[in-house]
Amino acid sequence: MIKSCHVFLERLKQSDFDFYHSIYTDSYLMSHIGNILTLEEVTKLFHICLKEMQQLNPKNLTFVMLNTKTREKMGLIGLNWVQSNCDEVEGGIMLKKKFHSKGYAKYAMDILISYAFNELRIKKIIAYCFANNLAANAINKQMGFILESKSQDENKFFFKNKWVLIRKMESGHK
Repeated sequence: MIKSCHVFLERLKQSDFDFYHSIYTDSYLMSHIGNILTLEEVTKLFHICLKEMQQLNPKNLTFVMLNTKTREKMGLIGLNWVQSNCDEVEGGIMLKKKFHSKGYAKYAMDILISYAFNELRIKKIIAYCFANNLAANAINKQMGFILESKSQDENKFFFKNKWVLIRKMESGHK
């Protein structure tokens, strides 16, 4: 468990399936991320994720975000290793609508960034989001990410922004 005064992150576990399913089938939330998944797709993704996280060197870590005071599940946040580069990860967050605009995404990202840089010794975190997702773009900027590029998706419908955050090295350390 990774904790702050407002949010704590718990590794995804089997008992989180219903919540995981509710995230990936939420039409409002998925309109900012991608297509709504079917029950079959969610089930497959969930089991792949759980299995992957049991590996010695997992390629992804998924956490459930919980409110520190109420313990209510608020969303999912995680890291996915980019190809075989162990120093670079993609970060992502999916927050239920009722928790939007309350600072929870920032708190959770702050915890995850700190964990990635200080515990996992990651050097670079990449965050992708749709260009029209103003909240995600604002949070990325606020967290210190630099907008590296803009591109269109494969269907030419959406523009995606690529944000990058690089760990600042203390002098004398690499």
